[in-house]
Amino acid sequence: MGKRCGEIRCFLCPDIDGAMKKVSYDGGTDNLFAHVACVNWIPEMYFQDDKKEKVIGTLQKERFTLNCNRCKRKDGACIQCDFKCCARSYHVRCLVRGGVIKSWEAMQSDLGDPDDDSNTPIFCQEHFEKGIELFKK
Repeated sequence: MGKRCGEIRCFLCPDIDGAMKKVSYDGGTDNLFAHVACVNWIPEMYFQDDKKEKVIGTLQKERFTLNCNRCKRKDGACIQCDFKCCARSYHVRCLVRGGVIKSWEAMQSDLGDPDDDSNTPIFCQEHFEKGIELFKK
């Protein structure tokens, strides 16, 4: 039996808005849903297939212990600012809502078209401009 819209939740964040895909995680857990952005921006996770239905990687459990600095919730996996010693953490979708994570084309424009898209840094709103400046050097 399928799930109703109100029952669909991203297994990586508490945000129920936005488009999600039905995914299987590491070949074992089926019937999960995830925002494509959540999978794309959590460094140790990625889609194994072109249809974006199979998520693989080993999700760090510590990500679920971090408090999101934007929504102040502790449920869901958070990523941290890559600026020096900044410890701020955020849900991917909170960074999308805050305008920090944009379309890939806009991110490439900000970052100067990085060679390795698997190692794209993410910065909190406070460190975004300075972080981008340092990354381009």
